[in-house]
Amino acid sequence: LSNYFANIMDTGFTSDMEAKLDSVAEGEQDWVEMLKEFFAPFDQAVTETANKAERVDRRSLLQMSEEKCDGGDLLVIRNGRYGKFLSCGRFPECRVAISERPGERATGEVKENWEIAWKAAMEKCAILHPEAAAKVAQEAEAKQSASRKRRKKKPSTGATVNN
Repeated sequence: LSNYFANIMDTGFTSDMEAKLDSVAEGEQDWVEMLKEFFAPFDQAVTETANKAERVDRRSLLQMSEEKCDGGDLLVIRNGRYGKFLSCGRFPECRVAISERPGERATGEVKENWEIAWKAAMEKCAILHPEAAAKVAQEAEAKQSASRKRRKKKPSTGATVNN
C-alpha cells in the first residue's frame, strides 16, 4: 500500500483527516464537500494503481508459524482486531483459529488455558480435515511401533551370576 498510496499511509494524512472529520461532526464543514475533496484524488490513485500494480497471490504474503495443526498443515500467523492469532492455512474453507502460543513469561494458568484451547482447535481441525488427521495418526502409530521394536531388540546388559 505504501508504494501506491503513500499519501494515505502517511500519518500526516491521518491527522488531517481526523481534523476534517471533527469539523464535520461539529457542523463546521459540509460532509459531502469533504468527501468529494478526498474521493476525487483517491479514485484516480486507485485507477492508476489497478493499471500498473503487480498482481501478487495473497497466499505468498502469508507469514507461516512453526506450529502445525493435527491435519499436518503449518498454521498461518494472522493479525486480527485482538492481536495476532494462528489459523489454518486452508482459510476460509477451514476457520480453525487460536491465539498465539503464550510466551516464556506467561503464567501457568495462561499456558494451561492455551493448551486447552489448542486441544479443542485441533479436535475441530481433525473433524474438518479427516484425511489429513488420519495421516498424522498413522505417522504417530508408525513412530510408536518403531520405538517398541527398538526396545525389544536391545540386548540385556545385566550379567547373570551363578551360585
